[in-house]
Amino acid sequence: MVEVSIIIPTLNEEKHIKALLKTLRRQTYKDFEIIIIDGNSKDNTKKIIKKFAKLHPRVKLIIEKKKSIGRARNLGANQAKGKYLLFLDADTLLSRHFLERSIVELGEKKLDIATADFKPLCKDPSHKIYFGMQNKIIWLSQFIRPAAQGAFILVKKSLFDKIKGFDEKIKLAEDINFVERATEFGKFGVLNEVRVSISSRRLKQEGVLGLVMKYLLCHFHREFIGEVKTDILKYKFGHHKKKTAPGKI
Repeated sequence: MVEVSIIIPTLNEEKHIKALLKTLRRQTYKDFEIIIIDGNSKDNTKKIIKKFAKLHPRVKLIIEKKKSIGRARNLGANQAKGKYLLFLDADTLLSRHFLERSIVELGEKKLDIATADFKPLCKDPSHKIYFGMQNKIIWLSQFIRPAAQGAFILVKKSLFDKIKGFDEKIKLAEDINFVERATEFGKFGVLNEVRVSISSRRLKQEGVLGLVMKYLLCHFHREFIGEVKTDILKYKFGHHKKKTAPGKI
């Protein structure tokens, strides 16, 4: 049995997944497995993962043709052997001591579920402002109504099992729904010792204002209508048309 199961959904992520796997390979903390659920990518994503898996036996690739981010995460969790589940997006990068510091802080704060701040890999000032505001909102939410971005959620598997994972019918904000349900039974917090580097591809694709408006519409939809279970807001799982190369930590 391993301590941490890292679960990564992918779909045409050849521009990003290799860089993430490299940052995982060089972690100071070694007691983890990697489970990748691929939505039957048409590029070299699966080839890159299989090549990496030959050198690292704790890497498992699952092919799932149904393109649902919630379903992908649940499939990974069902295969997980770890005490903790770490959900990551393929376009994230982690510093060398990231896992070690995350697990230590989670234990020190006696948390059952946690997230962390994000920093953009690109240097666009508007993107830095966007992520800065997002980080502040998430930090404040832990005292009011906890929320987290699915690109980084660390949770005890026992808690994940208790709430039966992600709602696979939700198209947008399934991560927020998951955290809200999880915090009914466990303690949530934002980790202070680590930050997640992430690409700005959605911001580049839709623009800062466009993405903010989409999230606001999602918020109002959830508050006054219910969870977003249709494609009305058109938020896609996987890569966008414009692909950006990963940056460096």
